[in-house]
Amino acid sequence: QNVYKCLDNSTSDELLNNAMSFFSYELFKDVFDCTLIGHKKGYTAHTSNLGYLYQHGIGIKKNINKAIELSEIAAIKGDSNAMNTLGFIYEGNDGVKQNINKSLKYYLDAAELRNIDSYYNLGRLYENENFEFFDHKLSIEYYQKGVNQNSVQSAYNLAIKYFEGDGISQNYEEAYHLFKKGYELGDPGSTNYLGIFYDNGHYVEQNTDIAINYYTEATDLGDYSSPWNLYLIYRDYPEYINSWLSLKYLNL
Repeated sequence: QNVYKCLDNSTSDELLNNAMSFFSYELFKDVFDCTLIGHKKGYTAHTSNLGYLYQHGIGIKKNINKAIELSEIAAIKGDSNAMNTLGFIYEGNDGVKQNINKSLKYYLDAAELRNIDSYYNLGRLYENENFEFFDHKLSIEYYQKGVNQNSVQSAYNLAIKYFEGDGISQNYEEAYHLFKKGYELGDPGSTNYLGIFYDNGHYVEQNTDIAINYYTEATDLGDYSSPWNLYLIYRDYPEYINSWLSLKYLNL
């Protein structure tokens, strides 16, 4: 029996908290039911969340038209998450025909409300050379806004730009600190890149032992590149050659 209950007389916060509890236990039908109650009571955040559930088919059959309808209702009421959802959909996702200018507008509206995910998404759009509004400077600006709000995705993408010198002068120091921020926020890709820094002596003193530690941690977090980096170390580095470990990481 569920200890969490979503009742018609529940407050918005009570419904949100219970829905999150149900989600953590993968009780997705209960998540949907809680969210539906909030939507019917006129709570905007719940309307936005209901659109997300329909978008992803969580607790209910996926229905992208219903997702758009609900997200538009919430967006009109000023919900930035709904605006971000619509921006994503109109990029051409979920089987919807791409309308990139409409997507951009929704992301910009969400960013005006300091929506952290929209900063990342604007960074992505502005760095895409296929779009007429392509602008490296704006891409970096929005990624940095995301970094300022502890966005892992923004930190990673901005770090890559500094690491590769993409639209900005190559700067290993800036890249290192951004990857370190991502690492502290638990990002597998950032953890792998810290291994690359110590493996190659970028900005920091070369240290294979520290590189191995970061690669191993990244592997445990699910990064797909770090096992290959460990394989190369155990295959090629004279002081670290270990055929068993090299095969272990090759097969991951």
